[in-house]
Amino acid sequence: MPLKIGLIGATLWGNRGAEAMLVTTIGRLRRTFPDARFVIFSYSPSKDREILADPTIAVAAASPKALVLAHFPWAVIDRLLRSIGLRPPRGLLPRSARELRELDVLLDLFGVSYADGRERFLPFNVLSNWPAMLFGVPVVKLAQSAGPFHNPLNRWIGRWMLGKCEKIHARGEATRRYLDELGIASDPSPDVAFLYEPDYSLTEENPDVIANVRAQLAAWKTSGHPIVGFSVSKVVKNMCDAHGMNYCAILSAAAVDLIDHGRRVVFLPNATRGSEPARTLNDLPIIEQVLETLRTRGAPYAEAATGIRVDVNTRGLRQVISECDVLVASRFHGMIAALCEEVPLLVVGWGHKYEDTLREFGLAELSIDFSSLKPGDLAAGVGSLLERREQYRLQIRRHLPEVKRAADQAFNWLEGFLKARAR
Repeated sequence: MPLKIGLIGATLWGNRGAEAMLVTTIGRLRRTFPDARFVIFSYSPSKDREILADPTIAVAAASPKALVLAHFPWAVIDRLLRSIGLRPPRGLLPRSARELRELDVLLDLFGVSYADGRERFLPFNVLSNWPAMLFGVPVVKLAQSAGPFHNPLNRWIGRWMLGKCEKIHARGEATRRYLDELGIASDPSPDVAFLYEPDYSLTEENPDVIANVRAQLAAWKTSGHPIVGFSVSKVVKNMCDAHGMNYCAILSAAAVDLIDHGRRVVFLPNATRGSEPARTLNDLPIIEQVLETLRTRGAPYAEAATGIRVDVNTRGLRQVISECDVLVASRFHGMIAALCEEVPLLVVGWGHKYEDTLREFGLAELSIDFSSLKPGDLAAGVGSLLERREQYRLQIRRHLPEVKRAADQAFNWLEGFLKARAR
């Protein structure tokens, strides 16, 4: 009987870093298990079904409502009945709970879980894993960040839930250290998205837009203008707002300075939610605002900048990033895309996950915490990056194969685990 593999914590639509992890996991496992059935447990099931181009992959609901009303109660009922040798008939369970119960493994693809400062996500983290455990389905956490665990609530819940996982792959040395302090065993692993291949893509989203942007970048390059990409982030914008910083103004000022020095700029999202309001985790309104600011300064600035303002997938984003001479990344998976395309980069982020990853390439000095950003830092940093871009490109190229091999170790372990279950 073919394996049935579930994936949770990532969607096709919305967060394109999550999409990269999701499609890479499916594509990589299909190489070993071509007949396996995959079920995406999505918190945006309708959107994912709408854009999914592979009819052999199922999408089941894992929204907060589905977790609370379907997954958890039926998992508890199933656990109680199993204790007396019974199980609820398959037909009684809602579809998403039925799919969950029938899995051979549930792969958790949350980028970050059980981290201080993110306590409001604890119920979602717990309910995304605990029902599977109650059903008797092993849960494997693929590469992700966790910790720190100074908050007593986060520490207690984290130790309880993480201790129930079949395997945890820790993304970065800091996560490994935090888990060690908690008494939780883990294996180090770079992010899954380092193994992404264009053929793994499961959607087709606005390829004409990508083609037009690439044509514009090619024209600028032919004219001798260096291309500077900006992978913008609504998360970083929210943090800047909380610190009284104007993220869009910082980006606009950097773009003006770069254009004044003969560079051309392209703004890229990594969370695309179409026309959803700016309050959601949607990078597109940031791009609209920055480009509008440049338009108000006149044609010399408007004509020297472009951006993606529609839903696009990881394949499209990486195609554009590959055309850039350097990238300023505020998105974690924008950073990974640049590293995979051997594009030198400057990172403006938050938390330990950015520096942990750059350290594997010997580039930790290229990470700036958003809170320390000062006017002029971005333009000056890009200028320095452009001057040394060949040196940085060679350094990325030297380290990338080893990082990919390390990322693949998680799948080597997983394949052995699944082969044992299939016997």
